[in-house]
Amino acid sequence: MTGAVWTAEWSDAMIAAMREGERERLDLGAYLRRVEYTGGREATRATLDALHEAHVTHIPFENLDVVLGRPIALDLASLQAKLVAGRRGGYCFEQNLLFSAVLRAFGFAVTQPRRARAGWARAFSARGRT
Repeated sequence: MTGAVWTAEWSDAMIAAMREGERERLDLGAYLRRVEYTGGREATRATLDALHEAHVTHIPFENLDVVLGRPIALDLASLQAKLVAGRRGGYCFEQNLLFSAVLRAFGFAVTQPRRARAGWARAFSARGRT
């Protein structure tokens, strides 16, 4: 699927493939070292908040591969190689798929949307407010 056009069917197939046996393939220890997480291992709100903060402060958004025309691999092994071992960032699907695998390893129930969308609720203004 590398380099393929993103479709809803492809999204569903990728998510299903990642869920199948991902605990055996996820190197949770390497991920936790990458994000410098040393907190609890229980599936609680406090753990979720701490994992989320660790993830977003250690693995940046990056779309260099997209800009350079490189194919994007969304299988768990490729995500770990790039974002964890390679200490690089990733774009939204890479980030979300890796983080969802981590959350499931902690025992959280995770649902995946078929598509991702982002937008501003109102126009952005760079002017300060007092």
